[in-house]
Amino acid sequence: MIILPLIKEPRVPFLKFVSHHKIPLSFLLIYSFVTILSGLTQNVLQVDEGLDTFISTTILKYGYPRHSDGINHAMDFADIYDGPFIYRTWIPYYLQAASILVLGKTTLAARLPFAVCGILSVFSTYLLAWRLTEKKSIALLSAFFLASSVPAILYFQTARYIAVPILLSTLLLILYLELFQSRPWNYLPFSLVAIILFHTMFVAFGGLILGITLHFLMHRKQWGRDHYKRVGKAALTIIIFTLPWLIMISPMFQRIEEFYKVGSSLIDSSVFAYLKHAGAFLFQTNTYLFPFVLLIFFLGSTFRSRKFAVVLLGVCIGTSILAATTHSIPFFQYISATFPLFFILLSIIIVEAVPLPTVGKGVLVFIIVVSNFLHVGPLMPVKWLLDRDFKNPYWRGVAHTINREVSWRSVALDRIREIRHPVQGPLDRVVEFFKTHGKPGETCYIDNEINAFAFYSGFKMFYNEEMTSDSFPDWIVLRGEQVDLLSGKTKRSVFDKTLVEILEKNPYRKTILKSFPRRINNSYDIQLHYFSDPQESNEIFIFQLIK
Repeated sequence: MIILPLIKEPRVPFLKFVSHHKIPLSFLLIYSFVTILSGLTQNVLQVDEGLDTFISTTILKYGYPRHSDGINHAMDFADIYDGPFIYRTWIPYYLQAASILVLGKTTLAARLPFAVCGILSVFSTYLLAWRLTEKKSIALLSAFFLASSVPAILYFQTARYIAVPILLSTLLLILYLELFQSRPWNYLPFSLVAIILFHTMFVAFGGLILGITLHFLMHRKQWGRDHYKRVGKAALTIIIFTLPWLIMISPMFQRIEEFYKVGSSLIDSSVFAYLKHAGAFLFQTNTYLFPFVLLIFFLGSTFRSRKFAVVLLGVCIGTSILAATTHSIPFFQYISATFPLFFILLSIIIVEAVPLPTVGKGVLVFIIVVSNFLHVGPLMPVKWLLDRDFKNPYWRGVAHTINREVSWRSVALDRIREIRHPVQGPLDRVVEFFKTHGKPGETCYIDNEINAFAFYSGFKMFYNEEMTSDSFPDWIVLRGEQVDLLSGKTKRSVFDKTLVEILEKNPYRKTILKSFPRRINNSYDIQLHYFSDPQESNEIFIFQLIK
């Protein structure tokens, strides 16, 4: 209900606003339902989804998120308070737990809250664009871009927090714009959304609040005493409900950095890491979201006529990327809150700056949605220059990424093909197998995506440290890093030797399933996402203890 009173001044009743915009809103309702809900449950939860969903299920047992449900556990490296889960803030977990409570332990229940956030984001993007420009065409195009964006759709269909900041970023800016009306600013709705954003994803919160603060200071000469008083109250309210949590989780930051360093030797801890991460975010944005080549059209009068909107959006995008550079790895999801802001900028450029007739602009929109011609075209010369080996591992990785990502493709068509022919990864095969072969209360070891598999099977999972020659499970599933152990193709660690010894000395019956080789079932990261089954195949080994 937060968005109901946010229509531009003079205040227009909500129903009248909807009536005035009924055609574009009706189209967006149908379109967003189709693009965001299609294929929502066509494959099982993958590794990160499984981890977060497991944490959500502990709420149903204890009332708050924990690392263990008393049977299985997750993310032990982050358990600094002996049980309570503080690796991330909690609101997304409560949303998901409520859905699972109502709908049961299903893929639909795990993902639905975030898909709903995605649909709401389409409408909040429309409203924000309308409030900034008062132009239906820009508002409609902005929301259309968001509902058509394959990276955004993958995030909306992911059972994790990622979709929620996309919605909250637009609501926060809508509420901030109320400050520029002649009536007294009600700071409480703004404060509430900011607090919810912090307790959803505090890095996105930090970036957006910093951007809004800078924009507010840019207009400091026009504010009166009452404005500063109300903004001060908003700041104090937000601090009261966020700072204690930030203090409590601060010991976690060092653990997170150490965890990523152990996982990859390419993690850079120098000051140059921030520049590298910023470059990575901009590269991903240009490749999949916003073709920066179109910024040349802002050199004319459009920038001056839309200076307020462009500066607000640009500052918030910049500070959000700046905040996201503090992460050890520049995953695209860390700047998901900026997606609507990029699409509003893109729509302003197309509608008001590109010197083409209406039909030409329609063709341009079509090209942007269904192809990456404008996104990667200007980068092709860079790709050709980097078509060589680098001795430095970092630059070798950069060259590999550019060579992989800068290629002609249509992720929109890839997405349509995926919906028509769902990808069935190794975990899909395993989950389907255990629907008819597993029994409640059994135990199992699986070498990848433990928590996702436990969500569907209900098994007590065995972890590496629990596997000994005297302690072993009813089932052993090898489908990831250890799939080649029995063939002797890989070098065996101490644990691998223990696992092989368990299989050789105990009466296990072997079943073989076919799937493509993949460490994880699939990924919501568009750079790693499989839109179709690869041609190569691999064997999944399932061992059942004969009692």
